[in-house]
Amino acid sequence: MQKMVYDCAVEASAIRSANTCTGQLSPPSTRPGLKENDNNIKDMSLTPEEAAEKGLFIKKYPDSPSKPVMLQMAWHNNVRLGCAVKKCSGFYFVVCQYGPG
Repeated sequence: MQKMVYDCAVEASAIRSANTCTGQLSPPSTRPGLKENDNNIKDMSLTPEEAAEKGLFIKKYPDSPSKPVMLQMAWHNNVRLGCAVKKCSGFYFVVCQYGPG
């Protein structure tokens, strides 16, 4: 596994995705070379920071409920990472994008 670095350009892409408030993965054409994890947090009593933390750790792989999706970001060739959270109508939309260096 490579050492990951937070990348402001990747964060800007994640912000664009989160700002759509679609609650779904963005089209790959809008984030060339980047993969994406997203989560919709419906607990509006949370702060954006709490929603981001919860969004990163609660979504599970459908075929293996014990493995959080955050593991995808830490895959062997991913080194750049950027995340965003947007307060939408009735949910927080948490988006993290990541990719190779």
